[in-house]
Amino acid sequence: MKNMWIDIEGSIEINVDQDTFINEFSEWLESKGWSFAGVTKPSEEEK
Repeated sequence: MKNMWIDIEGSIEINVDQDTFINEFSEWLESKGWSFAGVTKPSEEEK
């Protein structure tokens, strides 16, 4: 299959700090051979 990009819009509720989440998310993506291009930031509002 040819590589493709998908857009995801949403929020993820986490119980760790942002750095820990990004590190673990990046490790998971890399374990699949995938990558992420974009911005992460804390949500301005509580869901």
